[in-house]
Amino acid sequence: MFKRANVMAFMLNNLPLVGLVLSYPLFIAASIVYGAVKWLKADKSEVSLKTEVAVITGSARGLGREIAIELAKRGCRLAIVDVQQTLAEETAEHISTAYDVKTKAYKVDVSDYRQVQELQKKVTNGLGDATILINNAGILMMSRVQNPPLEEISRMINVNVSAICYTTQVFLPKMKELNHGHIVNISSASALLSFPTFGIYAATKVAVRRLTSMLRMEMMVLGHNITGTTVMPSFLDTNKHVEKLVKLNGLNEGIKGDRVAKQIVEGMLNGEDELVIPSSISYMHKLFEILPTYIKERFFALIMSDSYQKYVRSSRVSKILAEGSSNLDMVNNNL
Repeated sequence: MFKRANVMAFMLNNLPLVGLVLSYPLFIAASIVYGAVKWLKADKSEVSLKTEVAVITGSARGLGREIAIELAKRGCRLAIVDVQQTLAEETAEHISTAYDVKTKAYKVDVSDYRQVQELQKKVTNGLGDATILINNAGILMMSRVQNPPLEEISRMINVNVSAICYTTQVFLPKMKELNHGHIVNISSASALLSFPTFGIYAATKVAVRRLTSMLRMEMMVLGHNITGTTVMPSFLDTNKHVEKLVKLNGLNEGIKGDRVAKQIVEGMLNGEDELVIPSSISYMHKLFEILPTYIKERFFALIMSDSYQKYVRSSRVSKILAEGSSNLDMVNNNL
């Protein structure tokens, strides 16, 4: 009797867990069916975006620029947003001429809420109501691997995380009013796999993933026709400083930015929740999640030990980080 009571107590105290375990086969079956239906219904044709207005942060160069070009190919009106005004204007002029779409450049520090508010007013007056928001702005590097300056840590958190909160808060209300919109937040593969490098950066990208997940659920609960897509790419070829670091670590060349941009736009239009590029990283993440934390962390520490020590002590790495952190190329450009 005592044992039966203990079993009942355990079942009651862990009812959600028990329910999840019992329902798991159904979830797997539903996932397979959902994936198949989504693949069959995916519109792989060139969907026109002539009635849409897109705001793309960090789009003067790098991945943001490639995304802007991909949207322009579909006729979308564009707001090129960046802290680098000259480059933003050059990008806007190039896209406007090459793709015959209305494009405007805006100099904005997206970590400043007042500037984001002003941006929304200017975009509405100059282009129309924004129905696509691409949060691409981000800082990857700080001047030192270990013990970076506090102001650099604060700047990274503000640009990588706070700015997404600001732009979403400012542009989402009109999307809700229209009951139509797309929000794409650029996270990173570092949000899934832990490595003893760029820890603060990885933490900001984990936050981006979680924020987007919460946004999707909120839109579902409220019944709004607004999608939220998290993009988690590995190293890209869109940043010369990142390419140098990749080569120093003996890794393969970064993924082509234009190819990733096309995947992002197609994923957004097909209502993808998360895009992991390359997809193999997603499977690695799922396999590692089954393991105890002790095993996962020691595994990565073991395989990264030598390269990390060399990375920390390398004078070439220090030089690249110093150049990257002081160069505006590193602001409002993702991997």
